[in-house]
This record gives sequence, structure tokens and C-alpha cells, in this order.
Amino acid sequence: MKRRLTLAMGLINSPRLLFLDEPTSGLDVQSNLIIREVIRDLNKDGVTVFLTTHNIEEANLACDRVAIINRGRIAAIDSPERLKKTIQSVQSVEVAFEPAGLVGPAELGSIPHVSEVSKQGDKFRLITADPGQVFDGIMEFARAHDIKVIRVTTLGPSLEDVFIRLTGLDTRTRGEKPLTDATGWSQELSRELYAAWTIARKDILIYYLKPNIIVSGMFFPLFMFLAFAIGRSAAPGVMVPGLVAITILFSASSIEPVSIPIERRMKTFDRLLSAPISLHTVVLGESLSGFLYSLGISLVPLLAGILLFQVPVISIAPLVTGLLLTSFCFATMGTLFAAYPTESPGDIMSILNLVRLPLIFIPGVFIPIEQIPEAGRFIMFLSPLTYGNDLLKAAFSGATHFNPLVDIVMLSVFVLAFQFIANRLYVKFNE
Repeated sequence: MKRRLTLAMGLINSPRLLFLDEPTSGLDVQSNLIIREVIRDLNKDGVTVFLTTHNIEEANLACDRVAIINRGRIAAIDSPERLKKTIQSVQSVEVAFEPAGLVGPAELGSIPHVSEVSKQGDKFRLITADPGQVFDGIMEFARAHDIKVIRVTTLGPSLEDVFIRLTGLDTRTRGEKPLTDATGWSQELSRELYAAWTIARKDILIYYLKPNIIVSGMFFPLFMFLAFAIGRSAAPGVMVPGLVAITILFSASSIEPVSIPIERRMKTFDRLLSAPISLHTVVLGESLSGFLYSLGISLVPLLAGILLFQVPVISIAPLVTGLLLTSFCFATMGTLFAAYPTESPGDIMSILNLVRLPLIFIPGVFIPIEQIPEAGRFIMFLSPLTYGNDLLKAAFSGATHFNPLVDIVMLSVFVLAFQFIANRLYVKFNE
């Protein structure tokens, strides 16, 4: 009754285009036939009907054109009969014997030209590319085993056979490659990267200009830096890398803690998790949006230092490497914290700031590393900002606490660790 009511509600406005999702799922035979008849009548009257169904026989009977979807993509689209013609090699002979139970699939598999045998109720289905030869073989088999053939039917490929071949489900048993064979790791990687970019582009369009993003990503680190830097005698070559590093920390980690809780509240994040892409791609795409935002914001203090304070860049390589690795590292950290299952951005920001605020006092941004107590130095080694700030200093002054190669390796380790932990948390919280 509910299915009929739903269909009736969809027809109130006499639509010319109608979308139906599993309209006959779970119905008894009579209701199933009634709804199918209604759909046929609507189509005869000129209504275009998009029907999604897992019932392949229903698609075969009701549809003029069928699209088969595999892993979120259309693997093939055509009329049912034209789709069947694409796999003419998958023909079969259905046979029943009397008395039943005297022979099995193993014995019937010895008939020439039979590639596979399956038992279906009291009948056997023999897969073959030459039904005529198999028909003769069945007669000889029956005479040799002194049994009677009570039914034999030659069948062409079904739409179900097409679906199995297209999705590759039969490659284990029939030894044939699916029509949509694996495109190779390079094309799969390209597809996943494109999906990650699509996720990042969505965040760019929706969240980059939100006031709370601008305040937490740009103005907050700027005013905090000025509060500690004004009145100090440190050279601009030391202060500018610190300002850039802090700007990256706050801007890169500000997008996902805002965007993901909002999308949870709007239920769009659940839709993203159910998309036919890996969870690694979702985490990468979310991190990519924070990474790009941070790169753009960090150019502001960088250009200000170069143009206004005349701070020279003595080495481009550590500057570019430091910007890229530090931005992606803290963007991934923001994605990690956003895994916490809440619909309130404030909840995540509060937890995140418990980590971000102490970080800025440890890595030598405001306090020289040489002046940090021994206990603080141990904690300093556990902060990615330490290595990011050190790498940026190499670009401006050349004076670093660590070898730049050590900075690069440690930032890479933090990126991989944050990505791994973020993936595990999203799996745990979304089971």
C-alpha cells in the first residue's frame, strides 16, 4: 500500500519525467504486476521513466534502455537485447533428466563444448558457445547412462549474464576477462586523485570565505604574532619565517574542523562517505582543501616580508619545500581532528586549539631553541611546527637548528602518520 501511495504522490502533478527507486522491492506478486503495468501505461503516454532496480529481470521486462553501473560508473548502456548480443559466447542449454539424481554437474561437464555446468533446482544449465553440438552430446550422454531427457531448452545470454560479465564477477569461474577489465593502477590512481580534487574544490567554493575561517586562519595568527613580536629586537629574517609558519599552522588546520561538522549536520558528509571512492581519497581531498587555502594565505606574510621589510630569500628550495610540506602536514592534522563525531565546529576547534596554542611556544618561533629548557626541547622534537619553521629559516637566513634534510624527513613522517591515523579514526567513527 505504501508503494502504491508513493507512486500516486509522484503522479499528482502529471510529470513528464519520473524517477522511481526500487518501486517493486519487497512487494507480493500481485502488487508487483500492478505497478509494472502502471509504469508501462505511463511510458505509453509519453512519460520518461528512470527506474533504478537490483532486479535484473525487472529491468529486462520493463526498460527500453538499460544502464549497468559498476563501482559508481556506467559500464554499459543500451537496449536489453543489444546488450545481450555483446556476449553471444555465453549461451546455454537447460536440461532435465528422469530419473533425477543419477547424474551431477561433474558428469555433465565431460560433454564436449561445455565450459561450465550449474544445477538449478531439478534442472542443469550447461554453458557453451555451441548449443547445437552440446544438444547432440546430451542425447549421447542420456543413452550412455540409460536415462531419459524430459526437457531440453536452448537459451541465449540473459541480462544477468551481461551484468556478471561487465562487473567481472564470473572471471573466477569462466576464465574470461570482464568487459570492463581493470584499467590499471595508473588510471585508478588518476580517478581517485580527480575525486580528491573534486572534494577540495567543493570546500574551496563553499567555505574559503566564511568569516570564522578567515578569522581563525588569517587574523588570529597575525595578531598573536604581533603581540609577541612588537618591541623585540629579533631580526626580520628570523621573525618573518615565524610569522609564515604560524600562519600555515592556523590556516591549514582551520578548513576541515569547520566544513566537516557542518556537512555532518546537513547529512552531506554521509553521502560523501558512501561514494564509490576509497576513504583514503576522502581524507586526501579534505586535506587538500586546507593545503591549498594555507598556501594562498601564507603568501600574504611571505610577500609582506619580502616587499615591505626587504627580507631577502637566499634559497628557494627550502622555501618551496617548507611551504608545501608544512601546509599539507597541518591540513592533514585538521582533517584528523575533524574525525571527532560532532556536528558543532566549536567542539572540534576547542580541542584543536588545545594542541595548536602550545605548539607555537615550543619550536623556537617566539623563544630561541637555545633558550628552551631541556624538558621543552624533548617536546620540541615531537612538534611538526619545529621542522617547518626550521626549514623556512633556512630559506631566509640559512641559520637552522637541524639539517634541512632532517626537517623534510620529519615533516614527511608527520604527514604519513596524520594520514594513517585520520583514516583509522574515520573508519572507527563511521562504522
